[in-house]
Amino acid sequence: MINTFIVEGKLKEISEIRETDKGIKFSRVTLDIERNFRNSEGFYDEDTIEVELWRGTAEICCENSKEGDILSIQGRIQSSKLKTNEGKPFIAYKFVAEKVSFLS
Repeated sequence: MINTFIVEGKLKEISEIRETDKGIKFSRVTLDIERNFRNSEGFYDEDTIEVELWRGTAEICCENSKEGDILSIQGRIQSSKLKTNEGKPFIAYKFVAEKVSFLS
């Protein structure tokens, strides 16, 4: 079975490194990713994707990237079954990085 995503885009935001209760470091990056086709007005829309970074990957990204850099991220999609305040079930998805390449 395969669970892989690859995104390449402009770094919009990177959060500071935080730690879990067990001391594991993590961070999040937000990328703006231009679509491969034009909309009805002739412009390229952008998608904004948030990706979780863990351990060494989080540290390296926080130390070596800044807003506007171009990143390529490969990783996996993680899902969690949750419930709304009203008790309705839904599935939340996270993008979790496994490899980050700095393109600029």
